[in-house]
Amino acid sequence: MLNLFKNFLIIVLTIINITNAAQYLSDKPDFLKPCNYEDKSFSKCFANNFQVLFKDWKDGVPGLKTVGKLDPIIVKRIKIVQDPSSGIALNAILDNVEIRGASDAIVEEAVMDMQKLTVDVKFTIPKIRFNSNYKGKGNILSLNFNGNGKAFFEAENLSMGIHITMKLHDIDDFTFTDIETLTVNNDKVGDFKIHLDNLFNGQKDLEETANLLFNENFREIYRIMRPVILQTVEAILKDRLKKVFNYVPSNFFIANFPKAKDVKQ
Repeated sequence: MLNLFKNFLIIVLTIINITNAAQYLSDKPDFLKPCNYEDKSFSKCFANNFQVLFKDWKDGVPGLKTVGKLDPIIVKRIKIVQDPSSGIALNAILDNVEIRGASDAIVEEAVMDMQKLTVDVKFTIPKIRFNSNYKGKGNILSLNFNGNGKAFFEAENLSMGIHITMKLHDIDDFTFTDIETLTVNNDKVGDFKIHLDNLFNGQKDLEETANLLFNENFREIYRIMRPVILQTVEAILKDRLKKVFNYVPSNFFIANFPKAKDVKQ
């Protein structure tokens, strides 16, 4: 069974630590509209503000040099290790991974529980594509392979959710959120494609047959690649959102956000 195999992922993000130009963002951008937590339309308003993190700040956040572009994102290395004795196994290293499509994410819902200090966000990425170099071996759908070269895989209509737990701190007249945990889950995928070059030492006919077979059985292949996608997106979002929420006052997102000193944490 596909859900019985064990897998292990190592994701290395290329992160450059540079001193921020300012301690925090002191002037609210016009495209952020502070929401009223007590308003019945709060979730819709909050979702619109969350959308900013994908769209309006896709090229970075003014004054926050530690946050770069959201599209493309470069991941230095992803290592996939699975039990070789399983019926379906892929052991591979993906180098210089370029990820495109994250900035097109559509935020559908954003809910905050002020008592528990949690945020839950649902969003869909119309298409996300991973391009990389790869070196790997394994067996998928009764095909044993050992190859290296160029690879890509892409998911369409990828529905995802984020669950965030946080703590608060005050600076001057502003309140900021410190992300303690961030987890990503995946509800569904509309379509999935994968292509691996040079799977069988240059045997093109066999390579084309294998890739065709992979894509005809895309849901099974997606189950294999799902941990790669989820954990990569999780690592990227956690790094990005931690920096953004420590830089942008929570009051810019929610008008009646409480002071940290007034909240039991």
